[in-house]
Amino acid sequence: MVQLAGTLSDPEIEAQRVRRCDFGMMRRLYKRADGRVGFRCPGEPEIQFLAKGGKPEEMVGKGCLCNSLLATAGLPQHRTDGYVEPPLVTAGDGLSGIQRFMSPGRHRYSARDVLDRLTGIPTLPA
Repeated sequence: MVQLAGTLSDPEIEAQRVRRCDFGMMRRLYKRADGRVGFRCPGEPEIQFLAKGGKPEEMVGKGCLCNSLLATAGLPQHRTDGYVEPPLVTAGDGLSGIQRFMSPGRHRYSARDVLDRLTGIPTLPA
């Protein structure tokens, strides 16, 4: 997770988030008591997750990545109570490598910058 103001990396913003998983794109399968397949997410409300056989320790530090990443892409959930889902920026192990795409003194880069760097051929302005 990238430490970035205004995102879920801020402990105050994260503390305000209500546990919810309503997209379910990254749910995990489990075998229900009746033998059928069920789905659960450690980012869903605690009572739901535990009722589905999830363990409390599986929830520690977990949130709904689906909601967060959609917010990061500019498609946040807007709740009826006025709450807007905050973004969460992820970078895996690649964060330290993005500087190679930026010119000295710049703090942003574009897809064009990446293509220019990777191909060695400057692209024409759009």
